[in-house]
Amino acid sequence: MSTAKISGMAFSTDEEKILFTSDDSGILNAYEVVIGAQSQRQLTHSLTENVQSVSYFPNDERLLISEDRGDLENSVLCVVEPNGKKIVLTPGEEVQAFFHRWSFDQRSFYVSTNERDPRLFDFYKIDAQTFERRLIYRATDRYYFCGLSRDERYVLFLKSGSKTDADIFLYDIGNAGMKCLTAHEGDVLNCAPIFDRDARAIYYITNKDSDLRYVQRLDLTSGETRCVERAKGDVAWTVFSPDYRRRITFSDDSSSTLKVMNIHDMETNSVSTLAGFSQRSITSALISRSGRRMAFYADGDRFPANLYVYDFETELITQLTESMNAEIDREELVESEVVGFHSFDGLEIPCLLWRPHGASNTNKAPALVWVHGGPGGRMVKGYKGRIQYLINHGYVVLGVNYRGSSGFGKEFFDADRRKHGREPLWDCLAAKEYLVRLGYVDASRIGIIGSSFGGYMVLAALAFHSNEFAAGVNICGISNLVSLAHTLPKYWDTKRFYEKLGDPQEDGDLLRAISPFFHAQKIKKPLLMLQGATDPRCPREQSDEMVAAIRENGGTVEYLVYEDEAHGFRKRKNAIHAYEAILNFLDSHLKPETPAEYSILKPQSGAAGAAVSSSATNQTRLSLD
Repeated sequence: MSTAKISGMAFSTDEEKILFTSDDSGILNAYEVVIGAQSQRQLTHSLTENVQSVSYFPNDERLLISEDRGDLENSVLCVVEPNGKKIVLTPGEEVQAFFHRWSFDQRSFYVSTNERDPRLFDFYKIDAQTFERRLIYRATDRYYFCGLSRDERYVLFLKSGSKTDADIFLYDIGNAGMKCLTAHEGDVLNCAPIFDRDARAIYYITNKDSDLRYVQRLDLTSGETRCVERAKGDVAWTVFSPDYRRRITFSDDSSSTLKVMNIHDMETNSVSTLAGFSQRSITSALISRSGRRMAFYADGDRFPANLYVYDFETELITQLTESMNAEIDREELVESEVVGFHSFDGLEIPCLLWRPHGASNTNKAPALVWVHGGPGGRMVKGYKGRIQYLINHGYVVLGVNYRGSSGFGKEFFDADRRKHGREPLWDCLAAKEYLVRLGYVDASRIGIIGSSFGGYMVLAALAFHSNEFAAGVNICGISNLVSLAHTLPKYWDTKRFYEKLGDPQEDGDLLRAISPFFHAQKIKKPLLMLQGATDPRCPREQSDEMVAAIRENGGTVEYLVYEDEAHGFRKRKNAIHAYEAILNFLDSHLKPETPAEYSILKPQSGAAGAAVSSSATNQTRLSLD
């Protein structure tokens, strides 16, 4: 976990430097790398709050950054001047502010912010010198910015009715007119729209009349549509280069475990890919303003995400960062295998399987069913330090894409609707049976682990199927869906939650029936729970009450709370501490050679504050997704 996590990219005006985000300091900060020298330096030096890089200013040395103030998953936009002084552009307590793009003359930039109403996002143009704002659109509903025409007359917005149903709207800035471009019947997901060069057409992602998502072109004059690109799996998004010479598209391969990038040359009508990345995903890319260079990220199971640059003129690829911890031998890491099994009703469940070196029929290993978050997330290939850590200590790990996971088509994604606590959970039980059938897994030593909604699945498994798993680890997971439905962050679209799980007004009995909190007396297997004190997605109260209920009924539960995290481990010290505690817990219950008595690791002074059981006064916190 000392391998750096890096993300984001923005070219400097001369296109000789790239701005990005890294936690190399132990917490997220802004960095830059000089392309020619491949040298990097840290630009911000936050010690307590995560900082995301956003953009260079086009004509001077200032930076735009986003800060998570108070570890509450806020995104406050700030300007950093050359002397280090910060100017807050989007003040407020529950702020979600997003930089979208610079104006075409580079003198202003566009942002969305929910300062006025946490449920709605207003759209502004901000002067780069005076920071004077011009309100472009005052939101009356949940519209989300997607694209701007070159003449800056028209805006594309997305309005989502649910996770499976969304429409694209065209907003005329001059007359404040809003027009739906993708009216339809039933559930159709239309999303990620972009304008072409002259704003005569838009390209967008849709699954209309298809199980998989593809790229559609809509002529804004005639209204005619046509499919322009399909892939072996879902298409995620497509985007034009600033000069409109190229269009790049990101899609899933047929197994939905790797991201594939296609580069379309609009002048020659040719399509190309980058050589040398067949076993890695290209997860994001950005073409420079001149069109000469393209920055991109690539990662794989044994290759942490690194920043690369491609020169269209020379066709050379240069790696700009090395995020892998120098103490790690890449050969000792494990490449996951794409596998699948048929669940209780015959539905095929796609998975990723990590087998530790040395596990065999004569040297059987303990195993973990790893449950991703969401609902609607998925397990994909890519470097996962926390999983490699457990594999390195002898655990087989099966990452389960239970029904309702994204990236496997519309029908599979919709198969969990209001069925949680049952069918998706039964897929996890079937995953355990799959592990049992592997000759190198010890069937008596299988645990279950998950974070966020995956943590809910862990609690549900131990409560509703109490004899299936030998132990469980719940990382910032939900326990009471009834109370959660009333405490969701204000900037969330509650319709999405209700669609997947149930409406508290209409489905209160259902939510109560599938909430582990109301069945805490059934949990008898050893359980470790980890929680963030200021987590806005899974409030700490959820875990506090769950721990108390389990203990009142004689259950075994260890509890760690992290004071300087929100929803997930964003601080390296906490991730390291937490996973050492997780390993300690798992070893004590899933490895017979480990003494039954053990102690949850207590943080070192200055490492993560006081991490103790929920019955104590001082507590600590964490976060995952």
